[in-house]
Amino acid sequence: MRPVVHSLRALLPLLWLLNGCSVQPPAPQAEIRGLIIQNLTRQTVLNARIRVIEKHQFVSCQNILPRQSCSTTFPARHPQGLPVEIVWQFSPDRIKRQVINVAGLEYLKSASALTAIIYLDDDSVAGEFQPCHLQGVCELPHDWDLP
Repeated sequence: MRPVVHSLRALLPLLWLLNGCSVQPPAPQAEIRGLIIQNLTRQTVLNARIRVIEKHQFVSCQNILPRQSCSTTFPARHPQGLPVEIVWQFSPDRIKRQVINVAGLEYLKSASALTAIIYLDDDSVAGEFQPCHLQGVCELPHDWDLP
């Protein structure tokens, strides 16, 4: 009986090591499901275009009234923290352009669906990710392709 007890004692460190090495499934990565462009000015924004520079992907909205917003959806994307170029136009000869990094990536761990929000002002732009609140969009399954 003594050899069996000795064998079990020899296995305890190995069992302890294996317990610590258990593989956990990766947490699901948040997806961007939509975009809101908020016009903070007192003028109509004739055209606003957001482009992920490295990916050559863009979305746009036209005729955003003063103090109003435009929202759009697109196939779910995983945010990668890449810089985006924002171009917004008040008139044919008044065009603004700025490159930004969108803030709010801390939500990636707590939300499964995100909305990118871009705030346009007269001479500047800011952007952030927030947990998705676009009705009918945030509840879609992660593999759903939006039109």
